[in-house]
Amino acid sequence: MTTFPPSSRLPGRLPQLAGLVLASALGLCALGACDFKPLEPSDLEYSLAPMNREALTNTWPDIAAGAEAQVLGALEMLVGTPSAPRFLLTESMMDDGWDPNLPFDDSVGELKDEVKEEIRWDNRARRFEDQLRLIREGRYQAVPKPLYADDLWDLWESEYLPALLEDPEAPFDPEDTELGSWQENALALFENWYPTLAESAEMYRVQCLHCHGPSGGGDGPTSPWLNPRPRDYRHGKFKWVAVDRNQRPRREDLYHILHYGVPRTAMPSFARFSRGQLEGLIDYVRLLAIRGEVESLMVNDIINSDYGDLPATSALDNYELVWGRWQSGPETYRYYEGGEVPRPDQVTAEMLAHGEELFHGPVAACSTCHGEFGRGDGESSRETIEVDGQTVVRKKLDEWGDALERASGGRLPEEVAKHFASNPRNLQLGNYRGGGRPVDLYRRVKYGISGTIMPAASSELTDEDIWSLVYYVRSLAAEHDPARIQERRREQLALAEENEIHEEHGSHEGPDEDASHKEEAEHGGL
Repeated sequence: MTTFPPSSRLPGRLPQLAGLVLASALGLCALGACDFKPLEPSDLEYSLAPMNREALTNTWPDIAAGAEAQVLGALEMLVGTPSAPRFLLTESMMDDGWDPNLPFDDSVGELKDEVKEEIRWDNRARRFEDQLRLIREGRYQAVPKPLYADDLWDLWESEYLPALLEDPEAPFDPEDTELGSWQENALALFENWYPTLAESAEMYRVQCLHCHGPSGGGDGPTSPWLNPRPRDYRHGKFKWVAVDRNQRPRREDLYHILHYGVPRTAMPSFARFSRGQLEGLIDYVRLLAIRGEVESLMVNDIINSDYGDLPATSALDNYELVWGRWQSGPETYRYYEGGEVPRPDQVTAEMLAHGEELFHGPVAACSTCHGEFGRGDGESSRETIEVDGQTVVRKKLDEWGDALERASGGRLPEEVAKHFASNPRNLQLGNYRGGGRPVDLYRRVKYGISGTIMPAASSELTDEDIWSLVYYVRSLAAEHDPARIQERRREQLALAEENEIHEEHGSHEGPDEDASHKEEAEHGGL
């Protein structure tokens, strides 16, 4: 699916939309030609990232297969399998009274109370509206099976339904009557539902795997036809976050991406799903990302070992290290700490002129990548390389592409490299993948964009400088906005017509006015 911009902006976006639609159509045609079918849960397995497998083969060619098996076995111990995912509970987690497998739990879960309440509300109002209504009506056998809730349904069929059919008013626990009846607890079962990792893995399989792949490598069956490439979670880096550069995202950051999608990419909005379902997807995406990071660290440990073996403490040490990174991510949350965000009506001509000067100047140097006119065609976004003895100019690779190229030990083929090219935003389009609010652009300028060639702002730039840049960038979009262009053209036409009328009126009334003045002069009126 493709996320389209608002309808008022369509005229100036049709070429780009056509490209996205064409790419999607080609992908679907190719899949149809191959008789493509979604992978069944029993067919799924996690695999080593190609760059890690290649690194093992290059370093320990004779024992690479055994080393790979060691890594895969250790990862299964840590995060399970696609059909039975679960986080290993470490001693430090237990000491802290925290369980990543139970985010909704009141005693060991990590979800905030307001998020839990929204999940409950969504379960009542949307997710399980039909199930709850039928339970209240006593039509227990008519309760339909919900999607992506197999564990819930197994519990319903094995325990709740038989008890309800026998006596819905019977106490749920004869030894503790304060727990209420079976019917009351059946309602609570659905109202307080939160997906298990296995249920979220099933939702990921159907909704996300075709782009992001079984292991979260951005290598699903539709990915070759998508540009930009779907995100590879295994690096632990996400672009559109509100934390410091290259820090792990907060749950709120991942939820924002799932709920709103990423404009001008194939990443759609999943707002049609409930809050609980989206939070469950966050749990599973995080599992894939943590698994990928730990995998790379363990492979590096093998490469640097004396005999090509996985050190005894490597798996657990790296697992705790990566979890520490993810837990510290929220601590690096960044907003604007200088007071109120400047409003558009507070922007002055001097502020825009200062932003333009910074944009083209040596300190901010935005134009070196984004181009003189902000079209994303600056020279610094390209590099000169040698390929087969020939000099070739190409777009610089992002960090995902750099890692892949280093692991391969050579230059990436052009058809692969294009998916990892850093493409500075065409600022004239006014479409920003990480959000278009002033504070969103402030973050991108101030802290850069993780995984890309977009750096953090120079320490020489003050907050006032950055706000001038932000509003100058927004002015580029406003200047080239199709609706604004049409509005200016209408104003120019109206002004031209008004001038033409005045000219015609002036040439017609001139002689009469002269005659009137002459008459008044003759009669002493002047």
